[in-house]
Amino acid sequence: MTDPTSDTALIIVLLDRLEKWRLPKLLALKEKVDGGGRLDDEELDFLEKAITDARDVMSVIDRHPEYQ
Repeated sequence: MTDPTSDTALIIVLLDRLEKWRLPKLLALKEKVDGGGRLDDEELDFLEKAITDARDVMSVIDRHPEYQ
């Protein structure tokens, strides 16, 4: 069984990271691509890491559907 306190702490950190860092960068990349720009290697690495991290935390999110 998982400790709900540790889940809560992890979710807080993940939401903070999403709000302050990941989402703004993802939106900037979307704007660049929508404007016809191409992503460079660093930007592609960022996207790959964001997708990998999202997959890694799916088990936590699945236990807390209120955050889906």
